[in-house]
Amino acid sequence: MLNSLNAVEIPVVEAINNFGRGTFIDTISGLISYWPFLAFIFVLFFIWILFNDKKNYKIIILSLIIAFILQLLISNLFIKIVLVEFAGIRERPYIAYDFISAVGARSTSSSFPSSHVSTLTALLGVLVYFSRKKYLLFSSIIFIILLILSRIHNGMHYPSDVLAGAVFGLIYSSVAVYFSKKILKNSLFN
Repeated sequence: MLNSLNAVEIPVVEAINNFGRGTFIDTISGLISYWPFLAFIFVLFFIWILFNDKKNYKIIILSLIIAFILQLLISNLFIKIVLVEFAGIRERPYIAYDFISAVGARSTSSSFPSSHVSTLTALLGVLVYFSRKKYLLFSSIIFIILLILSRIHNGMHYPSDVLAGAVFGLIYSSVAVYFSKKILKNSLFN
């Protein structure tokens, strides 16, 4: 199954990886994937939400913490470390194929799922849920798409890796919001 999936994904990875190779696109793609830059973007969204929704700050913060912990425990610990022991590592495209070039920081951990995409999708999913603003939803979707394209362009992921990261991120944000509501409903902090 994995080999047939790779046969479909490799031409896509190669096309996106070669697009704009050696131009400013490499710089932009590297910046979009840079963890401090992602943290900065997230903090901007977060500050905007807190200033515009002061009454829900407790549930927003609790939801963000739960979503982040779920992402760390499931995507980064369970899938990328524990499951790899049984299923094996999925090599990143730039490692598996000599015609795929790495851009920016290189990682050698399993490419499945994309931690960048699952983290950002989980955190932005929480913020979008509480803001209910269409422009925040639209800008979050655009930024996640840019991140998805940059992770493939950088040679770090296959399309299935980033798609799984986005799906996991949506699941983490949904679970986080659900449990945050339950926790705060039954807590003394309200």
